[in-house]
Amino acid sequence: MHERLKELAERLTQPGSKCEHLSMSEVHELSQAVLELLDKPAIIETRLVFAVIQNADGTEGRGPNYVMAVCEAESTARRLGKGRDVQGSDCGIVPTVAIRIGNQPYATPCSWLAPCRIHEPNAEDRAAERELQHQRAAQKRKQDALARAKAAGLSDDDIKALRGDA
Repeated sequence: MHERLKELAERLTQPGSKCEHLSMSEVHELSQAVLELLDKPAIIETRLVFAVIQNADGTEGRGPNYVMAVCEAESTARRLGKGRDVQGSDCGIVPTVAIRIGNQPYATPCSWLAPCRIHEPNAEDRAAERELQHQRAAQKRKQDALARAKAAGLSDDDIKALRGDA
């Protein structure tokens, strides 16, 4: 176990590391090994991040999927994954959690336990993220209004008529 942990850690800390090419099983293995080595792991901070999932075989999609990047914002993940999967399709985006374990009073770019380095959003990503949040809020308002209408006794046909779909 210790030799495998050492091997994975060396891959992550080498200059020019290709840590984004660790498979999900290797990330899980590394996470489990770190937790086993710590008597009382102290999770200092958690962060919602977005993993960009890419297939190793860009032609037919028969290769294994791996985490290409981990991003702070969904919009950054979409930008990095656009056109990078099988036959130029967009990569899958999966929300996940990154954790920081230890007693350091500060966070460095490499102090997070996640599938790889977390990419920070640029100005365009921040604008796109605000738009995504507005879209999600509008969708939630719509779903809440539909639920209230159904609770008030309106049928699906009534709701369609109010929309002008009938």
